[in-house]
Amino acid sequence: MGQVDELPSNWGRWGEDDERGTLNLVTDEVRARAAREVRTGRSVSLALPIHPAPLMSGPFARHTAEESPVQLIMVYTPSPVYAMADMALVTNHHPRSTHLDALGHMVGDGHVFPGRPLDRSVTPAGAGHGSTAAFAEGIVTRGVLLDLAADGPLAPAYPVTATDLEAAEERQAVRLESGDALVVRCGWTMTSTPECPLPGITLDAVRWMHERGVSVYARGHRRRRTAAGYRGSGSAAPRRSAQVGPSPDRRRESRRPRRCLRPALPLQLPARCRATTHPRHDRGAG
Repeated sequence: MGQVDELPSNWGRWGEDDERGTLNLVTDEVRARAAREVRTGRSVSLALPIHPAPLMSGPFARHTAEESPVQLIMVYTPSPVYAMADMALVTNHHPRSTHLDALGHMVGDGHVFPGRPLDRSVTPAGAGHGSTAAFAEGIVTRGVLLDLAADGPLAPAYPVTATDLEAAEERQAVRLESGDALVVRCGWTMTSTPECPLPGITLDAVRWMHERGVSVYARGHRRRRTAAGYRGSGSAAPRRSAQVGPSPDRRRESRRPRRCLRPALPLQLPARCRATTHPRHDRGAG
C-alpha cells in the first residue's frame, strides 16, 4: 500500500468545487495546438457498436461480455399517427458500453473527487457533483495513440510501465504533451476469465502520465475513458485501486497456449490463443 500512498494526487488541485479534473489542462492554447495538427479532417470513433437485446431477456442486463448493455422495448403508437417508438434500459458501466467515467464514479474513504463527502455528491436521484454533465460541451484536444501491440497483443497480465510508453513514443515519433488525451492499445478487447488477466497500467506509468499532464486516458481493451482525477490511481477518482502488474516471478511465466486472449481487430489469432512471441512483450525475455 505504501507505493499507492506515494502517488501524486489531483484531489483539491483545482479547488474543492472542481468537476473537471485533468480536463483543466485542456486550455485554449492546447486546443489551438491540436487544431494546427489536423491534416485530413477524418474522424475516427473509438466506440464499440452496441446491439440491443429485447427486455424480455430479463429485467436487468448482466454485467458480462456476452450480454448487451442496452435492453430495448419497442412501442407501437396508433394515435394520432401510426408510428414506432422505443424505450431503452441502458447499463452504462457494462463492459460492452463505451463510456466516460465521471469523477464521482469511484469512492475512497467515503469521499469522491475532489474530496467531497459522498452523501453530498450522490443521491438515489443521481450525481449532484462530479457527474459527466461537466463534460457536456464535449472534449476537444489532441489525441495520442500509443500502440504497444504493433507486433502482436501484449502477454496476459503484462505490466505496462513508463518505459513502454516512452518506447512507443520513440517508435511513432510523437511526444505526449500537457493536455493531450492518451489512448493505449494493448491488442486485447476484453476477457471474463480470471485466470487470464488483461494487461495493466503500473503505478510507474500512472506517475508518468501525471508528469506529462495527460488530460484523458483511454484503455483500448475495455473501451473505457477517464478524466484523471486520481488520488491513488490513474482512473476517475479512486484512491486505492490502481492496476498493478504481476510480481517479477509471474512476468517470467512460460508462454503456453491461452484460451482467454481475445486480441482486438485487425489481429486475427486462433481461438486457442497464446501470448505474443515478440520478446519485447515478455519481462522475462531479456
